Amino acid sequence: MGNMQAYSWAESVVSGLATLDQALCCHLSSNHWPAIPGSMVPVAKAAISAIQDEEFDRLIHLPEGVISQRYGKDIPAQAVAEELHLWPFVAVFDENLWYPQEEQEEQEEQEEQAKAAVEVSS
Repeated sequence: MGNMQAYSWAESVVSGLATLDQALCCHLSSNHWPAIPGSMVPVAKAAISAIQDEEFDRLIHLPEGVISQRYGKDIPAQAVAEELHLWPFVAVFDENLWYPQEEQEEQEEQEEQAKAAVEVSS
């Protein structure tokens, strides 16, 4: 069931119903026991990005207070994907040619447009 939920959350990101942060937070907190804290969302995003760039061995730095028993403070992207069960996200994003960087660029563009609209109305 957890894998199916992860696919659904990834699809919701691609379709624009949720942000990647929202989907990963839901995935990490509800598809794992014990729940994985939200502080790991940036780690998951970095791992997905590295895997999409085909840099499976790119080291991802873990947040303060988190240490991997096997790797220490820096863990390869592929190991992050395995431990956090991120493969459904990678598969859906690759299938739809969606990249986390695009979401960030869209958010920045929307913020700039909102800021410009406020300036015009002032």
